[in-house]
Amino acid sequence: MTKIMFLRYLVNGKGVSPTGKNITFKEISGGHVYYHNFYNRTILRLAKLYGNNLEGLEKSF
Repeated sequence: MTKIMFLRYLVNGKGVSPTGKNITFKEISGGHVYYHNFYNRTILRLAKLYGNNLEGLEKSF
């Protein structure tokens, strides 16, 4: 998966300079198409695992 991710970046990357602004997954080009899957596979899992336990989340990273 990591190799595929890097290859996709190299093929599709546009060399845009960093802005320092955080954006949501939906704001990425084409992100709205995959957002529902992203939400279910990441956000909901983290919410179920940690709930309001932000300290536990921070310690896991």
